[in-house]
Amino acid sequence: MVSSKKQPIEPLILDTPEITNLQRDLKNKNYYSFQQLVIAPTKDLFLAKIANTYPALKNQSSDILGDVYRKVQKEILKIEVDQKVFETSKTIWFLTQIECKLAIPSTENKKKNLGLSREEFKTLCAQLKDGDETLIEKVYLSHFKKCTSYLMYNEKASAELAHSCTMEALIEIRKDLLANKILYGNLGYYFTNRAKSKLFKHRVRKKENHLPLDGLDVEDEERTEKEIIQEELTVLVKEAIDKLCRECKEIIKQFYYEGQSLKEIGEKTSKSYSAIRKQTTRCRDKLRRLLGENFYQEFSSYFKE
Repeated sequence: MVSSKKQPIEPLILDTPEITNLQRDLKNKNYYSFQQLVIAPTKDLFLAKIANTYPALKNQSSDILGDVYRKVQKEILKIEVDQKVFETSKTIWFLTQIECKLAIPSTENKKKNLGLSREEFKTLCAQLKDGDETLIEKVYLSHFKKCTSYLMYNEKASAELAHSCTMEALIEIRKDLLANKILYGNLGYYFTNRAKSKLFKHRVRKKENHLPLDGLDVEDEERTEKEIIQEELTVLVKEAIDKLCRECKEIIKQFYYEGQSLKEIGEKTSKSYSAIRKQTTRCRDKLRRLLGENFYQEFSSYFKE
């Protein structure tokens, strides 16, 4: 039972210089400043708040908060350069509430996470580091066939290629589990998405062509392969664009798909060239982070810069 008792949260705001320093240190895997600026001022408060708000999770509070701080690090790394402040305590509590709900056993949570509760997942992760492969066996048995079928029927991959990509994803996931890079939340989706990414990379690398090319000359064949790869990329890009804000969606659409210049976009939005250039750069950077550098370069190469 979740308590309705409320406990005020003292605001903790990070300003631009602190954010910049944290981003630099986190990229270099130096966590001292994060410890001093984020963990030290908030840890005791949020341990107490978890115990008061979610009493059934009191024994897991330190572990839950540890996962929350890892997520906060990711949020800090995503902050835009021109963002002035970061409401740290508000973000921590928001992520803590999500993490606590994941820690409360439920059929829905287990369904999304390969039949495992958060506590079971944590236990099996610890055992994996000691050489016990039970977690990988559970992942394999509960999701391997489903993932392979998804690639075959939704992504039109051959049975052999679907199996290969799913196996590659499983091997990578095992490595990430050992390195504490995977958190409980939606493990089934994570597995499928990783396998889908493997398939996409394979198609870009090998330039797979599922269309008959008999009778085409070399120039036509090259053009058709490029069109096929572009279609593959467009699917992935559409998923990324859907995650952008409304303004960025419109700018990406105008810049990439409609081939408009920055000057033309600026005139339509009544913004100066300098302002629209900065905004376009920010939107493209967001898209780059969502796609990853390699996918972004593949995508942008099809359009006039």
